[in-house]
Amino acid sequence: MGNFVGKNHFFGKHLIDRTLVTEKDVLEALELQRGKSQTFEKAALKLGIMNPNQVFKVLTYQADSDLAFEEIALKLGLISGEQADRIISHIENKKPFLGLTLVKMGKLPMEAMVKELDEFEKIVEEHQAIAENLHKIVLFRHLRERTLESLAYITEIEQFDERQKVIDEGDEVDRFYCVATGSLTVTKQDTANAGQPNVYTIYEGDVFAESCIFESSIHKCNVTAQTGTTLFSFRRNLFIDFIKNHPKDSISIFIFFIQRLMYRLECTDKELDFVRRFGVCQDRIDRTLKEFFD
Repeated sequence: MGNFVGKNHFFGKHLIDRTLVTEKDVLEALELQRGKSQTFEKAALKLGIMNPNQVFKVLTYQADSDLAFEEIALKLGLISGEQADRIISHIENKKPFLGLTLVKMGKLPMEAMVKELDEFEKIVEEHQAIAENLHKIVLFRHLRERTLESLAYITEIEQFDERQKVIDEGDEVDRFYCVATGSLTVTKQDTANAGQPNVYTIYEGDVFAESCIFESSIHKCNVTAQTGTTLFSFRRNLFIDFIKNHPKDSISIFIFFIQRLMYRLECTDKELDFVRRFGVCQDRIDRTLKEFFD
């Protein structure tokens, strides 16, 4: 299925998961929605946030750029981030509701739509609560509210008891984790130091196993819950889709990953030596870039 962003679109995914409509039905309804939705520039004019001269200036820049109207307006300082959010919210609120569009298309009975909408609203409330907690995670602290709401829809919540293993050394990793509550112990045998284990702690708000975003990998450490712990986990494929849908907001995520990598490389000469000896595989880089940009 195509990527969904926002509550309106996620209602379509909800209906698909319930086998009430098909992917094709939802895509057709979304296309109809787009045709009846205001453009960013028209909404900005209607709300009085931009004037015609400013809109013309942005459109002129856009003719020689691959940036969206919103991105250029922000870049030129013609609108603020808060104003951009206000315009986007206005556009979303004015869109024909996806459920009603499907009903008008004859793809879904009105009774079924109303029933599922009531159920979906409960799910929305749960995800809004998740979004509030995601903001406490160091990796996501710079994301805007509407971006956090979209991220909440791909967030899985996992509970672990004290001393329960989260990851075994040698496990294949297809997701990364954020610590919502609690703490975890990381251990790895240090063969260079008479087999003594290296031990450190991961605390609330932190992130681990994030390297899986850039390549499928085997985890090199054991991770165990130190206390009763709640984790937010993100599947690699879903998180890559999220980044593709939010390229601007995701810059802060990439900066975090780079800073974390640099910190770890500076920690020990052993890690630096590993990088020197084994280098970086260009084929892996190419495959990863293809996933992000295709």
